[in-house]
Amino acid sequence: GVYSLLKLHHYFLVNYLVLSFLILIFSAGVSYIWLKEMKVNSVKEELLKHVHVVDTLLNSERDIDTLMRTLEEKTAIRFTIVSSLGEVIAESSFDKRIMDNHLQRPEIKAAKKEGIGESIRYSNTINEDMLYLAKVSRLNNELIYIRASYLLVKITEDFLNLWSRIFVIFLLGMVVAIVASFILGKKIGLELNYILDSLYAIS
Repeated sequence: GVYSLLKLHHYFLVNYLVLSFLILIFSAGVSYIWLKEMKVNSVKEELLKHVHVVDTLLNSERDIDTLMRTLEEKTAIRFTIVSSLGEVIAESSFDKRIMDNHLQRPEIKAAKKEGIGESIRYSNTINEDMLYLAKVSRLNNELIYIRASYLLVKITEDFLNLWSRIFVIFLLGMVVAIVASFILGKKIGLELNYILDSLYAIS
């Protein structure tokens, strides 16, 4: 009977450890997907907020290029003003004179239809994947597009930093649980051995 109890205890302990490991992996996977989506949505909201800021400032500023560069220095967000024909009117990071026509950019096409458009794609200008958000506006009564963009690698870095901290917390919690289960198991084992020794002594 005592041996059966010991085997039962070991069985439950092994299954507990396996279950704990599976929960850890599942939690890590779910939190990875959830946090990544949350971070991307957060950046989208931030881009939209800054696009609205540009929209309010645009018609009161004479030097739009300087305004774009100043905003990028303060926010680390790249800004581009595009005409209704796709020509780059102002750009915070690059020489607008050598930039391609932007009329067929996915975020511009979406903004033309819906008022606001977004896309995640590779930028041929800076050779990096970026998150773009564009909004229809007007400059001197002419239709334009205000576009804000953010490096996808920065989003990933920020997200991974947050996720790794949460994962470490999960991992530490799991280690504490495992150590506690080993201590409890050892205590139960000692008590069962004591009972076994007592039964041998009696017999």
